[in-house]
Amino acid sequence: MNSETLLRAHQLHCHSLWLAAEHNRGEDGLLPDRHEMSVFDLKPALGWVIIVEVTEDALRYRLVGTEVVARTGYDMTRKNIVDFPHAWQVDLMERAYSAVLARRKPMVCARSYQPAKVFGDHSLLLLPCAKDGLTIDTVIAVMAPLDNLPSLMVSRFEDLDEGAVQQDMFNINSDLTMTAA
Repeated sequence: MNSETLLRAHQLHCHSLWLAAEHNRGEDGLLPDRHEMSVFDLKPALGWVIIVEVTEDALRYRLVGTEVVARTGYDMTRKNIVDFPHAWQVDLMERAYSAVLARRKPMVCARSYQPAKVFGDHSLLLLPCAKDGLTIDTVIAVMAPLDNLPSLMVSRFEDLDEGAVQQDMFNINSDLTMTAA
């Protein structure tokens, strides 16, 4: 699949920043520190950025951008992933973050909701970061709304109390090619 199908310009910008920071680390396999991507560098995407702190026992939202808050209707800043209002949201987010933590490379999460929820179909670019280059301590997620997503999805809808959701995970490579995870 082509990354341009699921990623928007602000996400591609953040992906290129992550790749440059990874390259600057010098050693193959070392992850960039999130501080290597300054707020000024992230400015084109800032409203869509989510910064998640990774600890041994929790995933905690350090920052949730204003566009994400406006689209979802709630602010998870300074809250743990388990504090989402619905159990299905916790499950979706845990699966997405677990995948990127295991792979240790950028991934894309695509979600489609039926009926369309207030936050609508969207993609999340997930960028793992590590202060020491090895232990992931932060994931930078960058959200983008998407149109016509259901026709691209490969998973089946999962039933929810208020509808259904499908979530697909994709590996994204440095050349922007994508494969199903």
